Amino acid sequence: MQRRPFIKLLGTSLGSLPFLSGYAQLPISSPQTWSQWLSQLVSICPIESVSIASAGTLPAPLPAVLSGEFSQAENQVYFYEQQQYCFQVFEKKHPTLDTLDLMVPFWQRQATGTWEKIACWSLFELQALAEVSMQLGTTTFATLIPLKASKTGRYLSAKGDVHLQSHLCSNNHMTTTILLKKNTHILWESRPLS
Repeated sequence: MQRRPFIKLLGTSLGSLPFLSGYAQLPISSPQTWSQWLSQLVSICPIESVSIASAGTLPAPLPAVLSGEFSQAENQVYFYEQQQYCFQVFEKKHPTLDTLDLMVPFWQRQATGTWEKIACWSLFELQALAEVSMQLGTTTFATLIPLKASKTGRYLSAKGDVHLQSHLCSNNHMTTTILLKKNTHILWESRPLS
């Protein structure tokens, strides 16, 4: 048995373990950056960008941020649905590998005023959602934005369960499967390639 093709096939079939955790990697020198994809989403949706200094009570930092593994990518927090939901962007740059890890956690404000984490996007998921929203319009992103954590799916949106999963293909490209499901029925599906 040839070891190298088996390991490559195993990584492809499992979706490459680092991507299952919600983190992704992209060359820093890439012409299309995460900030452009985020700007596309913010421009077509009712999302309010506020500086962290004037945002008020924010979610507690994630363990990956407290440990210094990730840092704030910008001095902004993004609110939607009358500031009942927010998200921030955190990054980790690898100078020797020339890659960027990104995580975009989403939180929901609770009745007590505290924040509960409901979802986390990777860089590839952000790219895929931006591409799909630009192709299909504002209503697509509005149906995919996180509104609640889900035990059966990745998270709940206004229209149903949203499942996001990135897979490394044999040609070293990433495909992100985006599924919108209501109960057991698939309402919508897309597989953008990055």
